[in-house]
Amino acid sequence: MTNKLIDDNIGFIIDTVQSFRPNNNNELDQYIQLGRVAFWHASQNHDPYRGKLTTLASRYIKNEILSYIREEKNRLSTIDINKINIPIISSEKLWEILPSNISQIDKLILQFRLEGYTFQEIGNKINMSPNYVSKIYKKLIIRLKKINV
Repeated sequence: MTNKLIDDNIGFIIDTVQSFRPNNNNELDQYIQLGRVAFWHASQNHDPYRGKLTTLASRYIKNEILSYIREEKNRLSTIDINKINIPIISSEKLWEILPSNISQIDKLILQFRLEGYTFQEIGNKINMSPNYVSKIYKKLIIRLKKINV
């Protein structure tokens, strides 16, 4: 019954998905699959006395796709310093070749990370939240990567 309901409403699902303007067919297919799952969840939680199924399903589909986009963005923004082609040099030499516009806090965070400290430990040492330390570190790595290219 539910599969038939989903198949009967595939046009609605596709219309809702296309409002996100997927970049390619793979992304469109992914969004459609997310939309089908979200539509199924909506059909399971639908109360006909509270409104139309499509109204509820639209919210479910949009929330599911937004959640997926957010997760993808976070996954793609995670930077692994080992993947950056920075030549292996001594720590003394590293401080000599760093750009002059890097702040003291950036240098301190980089030093702690190179010594193996976690963002939580660095945050505790310099009285910052681990999330903010991570944000500074990621921006610093991006700047260093641009210089290295």
